[in-house]
Amino acid sequence: MNIFEIESYINDHSSVLTDFRAKYLNFLNRKNATRSTDKKWSTLRIEREADKAVNNFVAQIKSKISSKLTNIQRKKSSEWIKCIENNQVIDALEESVIDLDFGD
Repeated sequence: MNIFEIESYINDHSSVLTDFRAKYLNFLNRKNATRSTDKKWSTLRIEREADKAVNNFVAQIKSKISSKLTNIQRKKSSEWIKCIENNQVIDALEESVIDLDFGD
């Protein structure tokens, strides 16, 4: 599976990426509020930074799942899905995002 397929699969089975993005946006907006007026980021830049963070998060998920698969298994989407389900990846992601705190 590629990054887009993994992201789509996660979005189809959970709101974890939406929740992650919301928490990260909240963090960025809090951080932005403390900046001086001339250093404040635009809404567009904040959105782009959140998109980057989500993309990095999905890439990390892909890497961890990939490490559990053999080279042959990595070529089949069904093996990725089996690995995600057998290792309860979605549940683990949901729990970690609930506990996630970006701090200040």
